[in-house]
Amino acid sequence: MADKPLIGLNCDYRGVHQGAPAYCYLAAGYFDSIVNAGGIPVLLPPSTDLASIDQVLDLLDGFVLVGEQILILETTATCCTVRFAR
Repeated sequence: MADKPLIGLNCDYRGVHQGAPAYCYLAAGYFDSIVNAGGIPVLLPPSTDLASIDQVLDLLDGFVLVGEQILILETTATCCTVRFAR
């Protein structure tokens, strides 16, 4: 039996609000769709630790970017930068 692909998903983030702690979340439809397609969803919380992000991305077979922001990918010969716009 072939290994199932590992598919990463980013989580939405809600900051501290009126005393409630910050948290991240993801609508079930995203990871349910990956499971139904034969994959294993891997949820990644927000992070600024680029080395850790790179380490996890190296283990994944794919990645789904979720959210309401517009993704802008800027590339150079050796690097790419992702930034978001509303």
